[in-house]
Amino acid sequence: MRPSEKSTKRQAEKLNACVTHPGPASNPAFVCEDINPLSFYEGRPMKKTRIYLDTSIISHLDAPETPEKMEDTLRLWEKIQKGVYDVVLSEIFFDELENCLEPKKSYLDAFLQQIRYERTESSNDTVSIARKFFDFGIFGKKGFGACHHIVAALLSGCDIIVSWNFKQIVNPRAMRGARAMAILEGYKELIVCSPNMLTEEPDVDDIPKPEISPAFTLEDIRKIREWNHERYKSMTPQEICEDTRRGAERFFASVKPTTQEMLDEAQRKIDEACGKHKKAS
Repeated sequence: MRPSEKSTKRQAEKLNACVTHPGPASNPAFVCEDINPLSFYEGRPMKKTRIYLDTSIISHLDAPETPEKMEDTLRLWEKIQKGVYDVVLSEIFFDELENCLEPKKSYLDAFLQQIRYERTESSNDTVSIARKFFDFGIFGKKGFGACHHIVAALLSGCDIIVSWNFKQIVNPRAMRGARAMAILEGYKELIVCSPNMLTEEPDVDDIPKPEISPAFTLEDIRKIREWNHERYKSMTPQEICEDTRRGAERFFASVKPTTQEMLDEAQRKIDEACGKHKKAS
């Protein structure tokens, strides 16, 4: 057996253990004895996207005057509650939130209690870098706060900054500025987007299944990996785990009849051989 076949067999055996031995209920995302089912197709644990929210996001959780934005923000909040993203909030976020009037402030504070997030504090580096890029004039005369948010997202290692501030953050000029910041300061590139860009994803059931050849080649495996990658984008770790478990159950259900047929055929040949041996003797 070739090394790749041995590896596949070992993974199949471990995945079978996932089906027959669900593991500790206290850790639903990793339910197997010694394999993470989330990494079965990709070969490595899946890393959640790290997103930074500016104050315009939480403000639009209660914005009946802009119902479409409010709806998109609530949809994003649902995904955050499910653990789809790792969320980062900065000191400037909370400073700006303090300026919100009651009763809206208490209402928004209640929303924050619904999610898990990481809070980052401003440092001298945050302020100095924000000031340097603000002086370039990229973010306009009143854009220091926006610049501060982008720098906070960069320094905290976020993948995406999410905002409804189209005037100062979600626009081509600011996007180019954020990219320049990342390059010049040595940080990874930051994606700038609005909530609807994260929520307007295809439904899992709408993603077409790949066509698999009868020979089941490496190209077919690649297609399956890409298909699952697209499906898993909008699923929580628990949902991915359950999806993997159901797939494993279907797989082994389809294999068992074939295995039994092979055993029956082997037994038939043994019986034939034994019958011929008896006649000869």
